Amino acid sequence: MKRVLTACLWLLSAGLAQAQPQQSQSQQISAGSLMDSRQSANGAELSSHLSQSGQDPTGGAYTVGADATSAITAGTLRGSVHASFDGTASSHATVTAQQWDTLTFNGGTQGDTLLVHYSIVVVGSAAIDVQPTLTLPGVPNDAGFSRWQIAHNLGQGWASAESTTVVGYDGTKTVTNSRNQSGTNEQVYGRMDFVGTVTSGDPTSFYMYLMAETSLNLYGAHTRGNGGVDLSQSVYWGGISEVTTWDGQVVPYSVASQSGANYALSFGPASTAPEPSTVVLMLLGALVLGWRVRRRH
Repeated sequence: MKRVLTACLWLLSAGLAQAQPQQSQSQQISAGSLMDSRQSANGAELSSHLSQSGQDPTGGAYTVGADATSAITAGTLRGSVHASFDGTASSHATVTAQQWDTLTFNGGTQGDTLLVHYSIVVVGSAAIDVQPTLTLPGVPNDAGFSRWQIAHNLGQGWASAESTTVVGYDGTKTVTNSRNQSGTNEQVYGRMDFVGTVTSGDPTSFYMYLMAETSLNLYGAHTRGNGGVDLSQSVYWGGISEVTTWDGQVVPYSVASQSGANYALSFGPASTAPEPSTVVLMLLGALVLGWRVRRRH
């Protein structure tokens, strides 16, 4: 009996270890003359940090730093970058995180075209500041930027949203937000609703992508500043509100994924209910404990 339970637990844990979408993340940072590049094919937290102090060719002192962190779970991407400088050196940080899965929707009749009404939620911010300074004649008034972009695919078509903050050496800022699918262009934080087109009973692709980047002191002026993007609270799949036909008729549906993740629900941090896999492990643990207690008696 003990061997059977051990084998069951091993098989279940092996299956759960694979019950994640395919994932990858990368980071590139630089601070002064230092550079670091990292990649990972799993969702465990990845982080990098650089800092440098010294003197520039004119004898002026400088200090720069750059950081990047990222992590991935099913239906959730997290990433943040930060850079700072004091003096004439430059700093830069970029992070990307992405995941793939295959979903199969069943609703109506096999082969019917379905419209999946779903949401993506973005929780975070972008900021950048530079102490105003005069630049040399002919040097562009372009001190740096902080920007992020998300993109995703469900069935036919793509959707994306992005925000860019640009700062000049004179301290002026320009913020540009955009979306390439339904909704107000200015709304790129919070919940964004989308519609994906799928075929009932056919496997369809699902993809999520996050990029965050900040770059400072592009032309080496002697001043100071810092900037970054914080999406560490996550970009996540917000769940499905309904599935309809082309003419707007709501249809009952089910959705299965290759990874085993349940995309009918939101992957947001507000959810505290354990996932089915967690419940199964808890039940098996209780069975093993009960069996051991019974043996002792």
